[in-house]
Amino acid sequence: SLLSRSMQIRESMTSQFNSEQELEKERQKWTEMESEWINLTDELRIDIESQRQHAEKLEMELQQERKYIEELDDALHRAVLGHARFVEHYVELQEKYEHLYESHRRIMETITDVKRASSKARAKGSGARYAKAFAAELSATRTQEKRDRKS
Repeated sequence: SLLSRSMQIRESMTSQFNSEQELEKERQKWTEMESEWINLTDELRIDIESQRQHAEKLEMELQQERKYIEELDDALHRAVLGHARFVEHYVELQEKYEHLYESHRRIMETITDVKRASSKARAKGSGARYAKAFAAELSATRTQEKRDRKS
């Protein structure tokens, strides 16, 4: 009986010892897991902060690009308006050119008619007729020019 008690005590001590060892092992596992979780949460905080900073940087770049786009749109708008003014001015100049060209053509026709009339008058030997024809031609030309200016 003494021997049996001694064995029981020894077994209980061994089981307690094993339990304590297992308990210690379990504590160590939990401590390691807790450390891993702490490390993981720290890494996540760092990643979150990095992502936040990156997002802020991208937001600032986006705002800057929007500002540039607005400036470019404004510059383009002003350029288009300036080009439109150039086109309008060109159209006005073209109209003036056409008017001057037509006036020049009429003047040249008149000069040709006067030269023809003068050569006819010279051929016939009538200087007075030439002068009258020339005066009539000038009068008709002046009248035509006055009409053109009014319209």
